[in-house]
Amino acid sequence: MGNLSVDWSDSLKKLPWNTEVVNLLAVDFQTKVKSGIYSQVVFNDETMNLDNLRLLCINKLCCTQTVYQQHTQLSTFSNLEDMDHASHEISARNERRQHLDRSNTQKHGTLQRHQKIVEQNRHQNRETWDTIMCVIEQLNIDGMSGDETDTPPGVIPKVTRRVDLPWLSPDITWLLHAVESFTPATYKENMTVPIGNSSLPHILEQKCMAHNSIVIQKLLHNWYDDTWFNARFQAMPKFHSFHHFKRGILAVSQWTCTEHKEMQRVVLGLIAGAVKPHVFQAAHATLNFIYYAQYQSHTDTTLAQMQDALDEFHVNKLSLSSSVFINISTYPNADGFNLESPEQLHINYAKDAYQASSKVDYIAQMTHWLELQEAVFRHSVYLDWVTSQRPICS
Repeated sequence: MGNLSVDWSDSLKKLPWNTEVVNLLAVDFQTKVKSGIYSQVVFNDETMNLDNLRLLCINKLCCTQTVYQQHTQLSTFSNLEDMDHASHEISARNERRQHLDRSNTQKHGTLQRHQKIVEQNRHQNRETWDTIMCVIEQLNIDGMSGDETDTPPGVIPKVTRRVDLPWLSPDITWLLHAVESFTPATYKENMTVPIGNSSLPHILEQKCMAHNSIVIQKLLHNWYDDTWFNARFQAMPKFHSFHHFKRGILAVSQWTCTEHKEMQRVVLGLIAGAVKPHVFQAAHATLNFIYYAQYQSHTDTTLAQMQDALDEFHVNKLSLSSSVFINISTYPNADGFNLESPEQLHINYAKDAYQASSKVDYIAQMTHWLELQEAVFRHSVYLDWVTSQRPICS
């Protein structure tokens, strides 16, 4: 196994040579563990199968491959100034990656600590703690706060502060802080002192906001912070022919079709960088489908593009969306497929009629007003017909 070599310039998963090297390393490691060469490692059939060992080898080799590619990149520069600039960029990138790895490790620890507290206190009030566990499981790793240590290295006692997630509702944040305040029930009931390293004391006051945190999708609406979402609308830069929501969307009390259209035009810029790539692509495909559906006439090409957008969003089970293709193919045009006509009828038959009433017992007044309007309309049509039947005098 000492003579194996890896092609660091190519992919570890796709290149056949590298794939074979990874397979040999995984088989060799599994054989050594089974034979007891590594005395401190206990073989487990479920976790130490060849597929998992291959992934482990690839993850370990990726670190070496990254360093190799960085050194190769630096060797391409002939100018010392350019090389120094590139070296600083690589160092900054490695620092950001290490910071992210530490943050993810902290989030894993926070999640496990929350789950442990719930399990240990669950017998006191099963229904309440089960509800808290459901919230924690829905948030998972991405919904946990990454703690930051304020005290310098070597200073005792260490104190950590919460890094709040800007998109998470303050009520959910308060709930997680309340969970942290519970002493493990085993220590309280047995009147014992915990053995081993004690956990760091947590100051619950906010230190900063994790503005680069990824937003979890498909949570309940009241789990999100309305102020955060509203601020993203306000932060959108002004652009010609685009509506700028300078006060956000919280101030809008009643949405109209026009405002919905204006929001659709800026929503991609709103969620860019705040959601995972597949969520952004799904939103992009949805908007493509909506805009294609607004065409007054279609060809086979546009229908195929609509189908592609629908397939990308994976909404083939939505009968309403799928029926659009049948309707467009059956009827000569796509007029009347949107809500503009019902909205205009709502204005004529509801809003205008209500404004003409005294606002007291308005339903009867609105009905009578509409009857008068229809009578006037029929009479005007009759007068137009009579006028058209008269001979034209020379």
